Amino acid sequence: MIASTDPVFCAFWTTGPDPARDGVFFSEAAGFPAEEGRRDLFAPLWTSPFEGGKPPRHAPRRLADLGLHGERLRALPHWRDAVASAWGELEARPVVLPRGRAEFLARWALLCPDRQPPAVVDLEGLAAFLHPQRGGGSFAELFARWCGRPPETEGSAAETRRLCEALVRAHFERQAPLRLLFARGFEDLQTDAGTEEAGAWEWLQLFRRLLDHPSRYAGGEDQDLFFSAPQDGAFEADLEIAPLDPDRVLKQLQPRFAEDYQRDFAHAEKVPIRVETPGEPLPDSRAILARYFDLLPRQFAGAGEDPQERPSQRALGEAVANAFDEGKLLLADAPTGTGKTLAYLGPLLLWCAQSGARGALSTYTRALQEQAYFRELPRALALLREAGLPPERVPRVALLKGRNNHLCGRALADLAPEPGAASLIARATWLRLVLFWSEDHAAD
Repeated sequence: MIASTDPVFCAFWTTGPDPARDGVFFSEAAGFPAEEGRRDLFAPLWTSPFEGGKPPRHAPRRLADLGLHGERLRALPHWRDAVASAWGELEARPVVLPRGRAEFLARWALLCPDRQPPAVVDLEGLAAFLHPQRGGGSFAELFARWCGRPPETEGSAAETRRLCEALVRAHFERQAPLRLLFARGFEDLQTDAGTEEAGAWEWLQLFRRLLDHPSRYAGGEDQDLFFSAPQDGAFEADLEIAPLDPDRVLKQLQPRFAEDYQRDFAHAEKVPIRVETPGEPLPDSRAILARYFDLLPRQFAGAGEDPQERPSQRALGEAVANAFDEGKLLLADAPTGTGKTLAYLGPLLLWCAQSGARGALSTYTRALQEQAYFRELPRALALLREAGLPPERVPRVALLKGRNNHLCGRALADLAPEPGAASLIARATWLRLVLFWSEDHAAD
């Protein structure tokens, strides 16, 4: 039996986002208490999403792929009456959706106007608050990131439960100071919400129940032999020992980018900024560069096409190499399509490998910087290796931005909001920024 306070995991699949025009063709709602396993609040419900029960002659591909076409589609009940009756079972219950909280509540107001709406969170919104990260935030992207595989559906009740549990488990695997800071910040946020906005307090209360009572939804069908249910009470235990000043906890945190630096770079030999003495000669450096430009056309040839040499690209690269060799200043201009970035990256990297000194590449915009670093630089390094540059001579590379591009932990501590002295949005934003600063690989 699903208790009235147990979270109910729901799915509703529609033909579009408009509650008034677009119909629902699938709904399900289930609870997953650990000691009982899955319990359906109502049976999975397939309905016709078309007004008047008259589907078009050719069903949309999305429905056809699910087998909903022809006689089967015409035999289904119309969605308005069937869905309204089924959704009535959700009245005043805590509901967890994969996405679309606002759309669900708008449909509820149309279908069940005389019933008390449920308290609703969707996992796209919950993940954005609990785990603010760079990258996509759709249900499918979140599921792949946190559950280790793509979802099999658009978001079933079982997959929604699995992602919810994964998000909560990941939170309690965080370093203790960060959990304590989150618990105190969350408590302050909810206290202020209780006096300012009932809807926000209700959302936070359901969120808190998910954090503190995971056993009420840990009875999934996908558990293996070694599965152990999450322990209840972990959030309240963190809150009990959390300092009253979140900024005090912030000063104890070791952000991920600092840990990564200590692990990967702190013990590495520093590369000199200037060439004080000639580096170890690199045999056949000119031959390596010529081979680099011989291989370069293959990067842009399509399937079945012959690689096309770009003489202006090679000429620019040779001019850059000569400037390095002779210690001269070079000003060069080339039209769009020349392949300028790869033309100067090859000679620059090869010079760094020979001289043992740092080379710097400055771009006009951050967009160009990221394009050069994430797309062109890996190509250039791979081509140099293929052209004969010994692996031990391949230079290390790093992305450098000005400090105004990064979050600062000291500034975050100085801006920590006092209880009751900031808006809900400001308080929630500060908490998300702290989480991002603590866990992002660059705090960028």
